[in-house]
Amino acid sequence: MDPNKKFGATFVVNDDRTKCTVVATATIPLTFKYEPVDFIGIDMNVSEKFDNWLYFSEPVCELKKIAKSYYKDTIAKTEKRIAELNDLIRIPQKVQERKINSKKRGILRKKLIKQHALHNKQIQEASFPFQSFSIIKGLCDRAEKEKKGLAIDSVKCGKTTGSFGQDKFPELLRGECQRRRIPYIDTPTPFTSRRCPDCGFVEGEYVKVKNEWKLKPSEARDKKTNIFTCPKCESKHDGDFVGAKTLSVWASYLWSIDQIQGAVPNKELWPFIKRSFLLKDVKFPPKEK
Repeated sequence: MDPNKKFGATFVVNDDRTKCTVVATATIPLTFKYEPVDFIGIDMNVSEKFDNWLYFSEPVCELKKIAKSYYKDTIAKTEKRIAELNDLIRIPQKVQERKINSKKRGILRKKLIKQHALHNKQIQEASFPFQSFSIIKGLCDRAEKEKKGLAIDSVKCGKTTGSFGQDKFPELLRGECQRRRIPYIDTPTPFTSRRCPDCGFVEGEYVKVKNEWKLKPSEARDKKTNIFTCPKCESKHDGDFVGAKTLSVWASYLWSIDQIQGAVPNKELWPFIKRSFLLKDVKFPPKEK
């Protein structure tokens, strides 16, 4: 370290105060080992209605998707326990509705931390169906072999409850990509499940409701079957595949305009996205005078 320059550090002292460890951090630019030919989109499904956990824009290890039911005795079981603990820990506004006292709540919080640690391990080590390696390794191996990048779903949910890995899987996959220097983009995509994978038509129209512009609900995706039917070319696909394919397309576009920073807020990318040829069919609200 250069003593003439400022840096951040933490001093960690052991229990008997005989040893002190200095932990310092530094920002190092992330570089990738190759230029991706395109991206593999990975759509993460939050809904409990359909048995899709991860859906790919192209087959990985001969699978189009990975079902949640494959992990019913591990990940699903732990998430159920996390949900139960969260329900017990939650503090209702009315005193008479509170199930436990603060002391017991503290004990449960420690149990919750352990469950989240177990959940994290289960996500990290979750085996690719019918294979001897993990999902994360399988995706990274495929991307590296084909010289492709990974378009990671930037869904923001499940931060405290865990919604089938929504709070942990992207971070774990991102970390492996960084370790192996595999190109990846946390892809903030508008109209994710509204873009036809075949003709590229985007079902997007804003309507005015009580002096406020709102996006018109999608009519292309059937809520009962999860099937997307393109209003233009009438092709049909699973709705989660549509999302995965859109992630792939947007990641390639963002890479082409050098907007490759991970987890860039939508509001910063929106000017690029809105002007994109990819949204030529969207009927945006007129500019307010």
